[in-house]
Amino acid sequence: MTGVHATRHGENFQFTAPIVIDATGVNSAIAVNAGAGNQDSQRCAVAIRGYYENIAGLQNTVEFYFDESILPGYYWSFPTSPTTANIGCGTFQHIIDERKLDLRNQMDGFFKNHPIVKEKLKNATLCGKLSGGKIPLAIEYQNSRVRDGLILTGDAGSFTDPVTAEGISYAMTSGILAAETAVEAINKNNYSAQQLSAYDNLWKTRFNRQFSKAPFLTSLLSADIFADYLSKSFRENDRALRSIGKLALQYELMFKLKALMKAI
Repeated sequence: MTGVHATRHGENFQFTAPIVIDATGVNSAIAVNAGAGNQDSQRCAVAIRGYYENIAGLQNTVEFYFDESILPGYYWSFPTSPTTANIGCGTFQHIIDERKLDLRNQMDGFFKNHPIVKEKLKNATLCGKLSGGKIPLAIEYQNSRVRDGLILTGDAGSFTDPVTAEGISYAMTSGILAAETAVEAINKNNYSAQQLSAYDNLWKTRFNRQFSKAPFLTSLLSADIFADYLSKSFRENDRALRSIGKLALQYELMFKLKALMKAI
């Protein structure tokens, strides 16, 4: 690859470069055209979330809730202030297809039936609309993220933790590693996939410990085992903790497994 063609407001553009670092996200046309796109329902998750206000009983605590119906997915609540939070849910795309799930209906049932959540949200209102999208997971994490003249970063390279579904820290780190690889390639005037494979070595060294858990995740775990596993994964992942920001200062996982399973 030596550049990209683009169209904006009906006008065509051509950008040339010895290396293209693709950070265009989950719908990357570049990754798809290079044969490295991730559109497989077995390797993607789908999630929805909304921002809610007038929530009661919030603390500086990240909350996760588990139910067999969406495992290995889960519900979450990320406080953004003493009375507001990012609340949502997500699971594998193939789980949604096979079980004919509607995540909006799942959210409604979660709000109305969970004995703890329904009290917290009884006076809550949605700010704006629910939004959602596809999340490319690092299930086949060993796959190369380079081609001749091309390096894939972030969601374009499926750098999302398949256990926690956390991706921002991996995206930022992959961008740094891509830049380091590009500098070395430019200095050597060599932009081949073989030269750029140094990028694969770098991210595998940084991410393999977490990404290698993917095969275990895709097995049919019970809710209690998965909750314990996710808790351990988050606590061991300092990148995920840092990405939470101030919440990491008082980080605690609250698993309401039994209450949720009885309620839904």
